[in-house]
Amino acid sequence: MMIVPDGTTLHIIEREPEALPFVSPLLQRWMALEFEPQQCRKAVEALFRDPASSADESLLDARAVTDGGTVATEALLHPPVEYAFRLRVLGENGSADQVVTRFDASMAVEVASVVRSLTTEAETVRDLSWLPRTLRSLLTHGDVAPTPGFPRVERPGIYRREHGCVVIRSETTTVILDPVSFWMPRAPRAPIAVDGGIDAIFITHGHADHYSVPSILAHADPVRTTVVVPPVPRTSLLAPNDMVRSLKLFGLDARAPEWYSSIVIGDIHVEILPFFGEQPVREGQAPHSDLRNWGSCYRFSTPGFTAISLIDSGVDPLGDMADVVRTSRNDHGPVDFFLSSLPRFHCPFFLGLPHYYLALPFDRLRELFTQYRTGCLPSVTPGPDGIADVCRAGRPRYYLPYGNGLEGVGNPIGDVGMSIGEPPEWELVTYLTDRFQREGIPTRAIGWNPGDWISVDRGRVDRMVYERTSHSAEKLDLLK
Repeated sequence: MMIVPDGTTLHIIEREPEALPFVSPLLQRWMALEFEPQQCRKAVEALFRDPASSADESLLDARAVTDGGTVATEALLHPPVEYAFRLRVLGENGSADQVVTRFDASMAVEVASVVRSLTTEAETVRDLSWLPRTLRSLLTHGDVAPTPGFPRVERPGIYRREHGCVVIRSETTTVILDPVSFWMPRAPRAPIAVDGGIDAIFITHGHADHYSVPSILAHADPVRTTVVVPPVPRTSLLAPNDMVRSLKLFGLDARAPEWYSSIVIGDIHVEILPFFGEQPVREGQAPHSDLRNWGSCYRFSTPGFTAISLIDSGVDPLGDMADVVRTSRNDHGPVDFFLSSLPRFHCPFFLGLPHYYLALPFDRLRELFTQYRTGCLPSVTPGPDGIADVCRAGRPRYYLPYGNGLEGVGNPIGDVGMSIGEPPEWELVTYLTDRFQREGIPTRAIGWNPGDWISVDRGRVDRMVYERTSHSAEKLDLLK
């Protein structure tokens, strides 16, 4: 059976309040009205008269606008579970067709079997009769996916794949972070090629571009692979996935170790670190403590090197990742690599995370919008300046950018925000290189592309450059 073809994405949804039709339009309308309370209340009331908006008084409290309170009701802030299987097919002109079918928890094992047969080179596909006919047709009559271009994982090092996915390999053990190949329409689809299989999968947080159940199922062996996810005390608008419960329903060994605990996978020791940042606000009054984008960062210590994955984390009212990495260095010793993303998201007015504004009182939104309008609203993700802060605190030998999208295997990233107008990755690596030198930060920023990998052999560090034409690699000596 073929792997799901290029241009088609698979999704298993647990809760998806951010996809309600009114979420983005209401934010844009309020921004156009500059958060004038009376007019913004009328905008909510207008939604109630539009059946296509899916908005009603069970989800939104119009009076809260003029009262300055939280407009989202409890039903929107803490929605009930509602599992769905979704398939999307992208057209050449950018259009997208999709089919959604709902299922309950009792069908989770069967759904997992179907997804595995669609995302691996299975000889036969499971019974699809429970799916709508249009969905069955799309899944069974697509073209075969093109041959993936990612290199085989054979030696110790760090391998860069799609978006926030990297492979960390020791002599005996292989772990991966945030596989999302079936979330990204143009990502290579074949599971990671590695002798012995994948020992563990680590998930940093529950956003769809980091937590993709079909991509996890494609890589995880139910018998041998441990899936490590962040602890989520309570699901919510900002953390809609009960990852441990769902992954266990799908037949996987899922665990959610607490921050500052540790876990050993083969010969790799992993420290579970907090995830601060990428919340609705960077500073000041935050949402209620129940409302949080829960995540975890990780420190991987192999016999040959140590790496900390920071992904989108930075600063929020609960803490600062610079303090976290400083403490980790003091308690556990120096770090060879920091890996982190580079885009800047000015939440709660960033339309890539359009639902964030609903977690805040209206009076707080008005304050933040004044900052936003005057260009003073700080990013909730680290951006290059935040990377400089954590590298100054943690003093890794190298900084590796990742989590900035995918524009083809072997291709450089032209917009670290995935087409939102952010700079190209090479430009920000140059900026960091200059800043590290100017400020005496003992870190070297490495430019690399998806498909490249960092070889670590007896203290020698090389960037292995992916070559699309020959599928070979060129060594670039990074030894200090």
